[in-house]
Amino acid sequence: MVQMISSSLLTAIFALFLYVGHVHALDVASCNASAGFDWSYNSLSQDPCTVATYLGAVCNNGQYTIPAINSTEFYSGPTSVTQNECRCSSVFYSLLMACAQCQEASITTWTSYAQNCSTIYVGIFPDDIPSGTAVPHWATLSSAEFDATTAEAAGDSPELTGATQVTSSSTPTSSTSSVRLQEEWLEELLDLLS
Repeated sequence: MVQMISSSLLTAIFALFLYVGHVHALDVASCNASAGFDWSYNSLSQDPCTVATYLGAVCNNGQYTIPAINSTEFYSGPTSVTQNECRCSSVFYSLLMACAQCQEASITTWTSYAQNCSTIYVGIFPDDIPSGTAVPHWATLSSAEFDATTAEAAGDSPELTGATQVTSSSTPTSSTSSVRLQEEWLEELLDLLS
């Protein structure tokens, strides 16, 4: 009798894991076609949710999932426990906020998002861009809050790929590549204001 209950319990647990895995696969973030975010796709036709997933996986042993959200939700920043150099990059933040907006959800400011980060990486992604994806140019813009209009105007090119990724130092905000990207952002901002 105990063996039969044990066998039934194991079968039920296995079925539950299969069901949870199936539901989880359906709840992965992707852009709504009707949201008007075609401009945010990279040259590989990947939406910002997909590109952010690739980047998040770099610091998580190759595994990272961004859950789908609705119009009443938003992506908050990492906690002091979940913060890492991937999630504390403004490039990841921009892709994640574009992912939120293309699902017609709300966004949060960079300051609020990065409040638990011990080190922040502005305008750069601190690790190699993984093969299989490309980071659109607009994601490298530095700003206090993601702005879809500014991002769309900046465009996709040049993209960051594994071959073109800048290398950061242990003090990312003072690295030459970060300063260069910040100068480019300031020039773009001044052009927009004039």
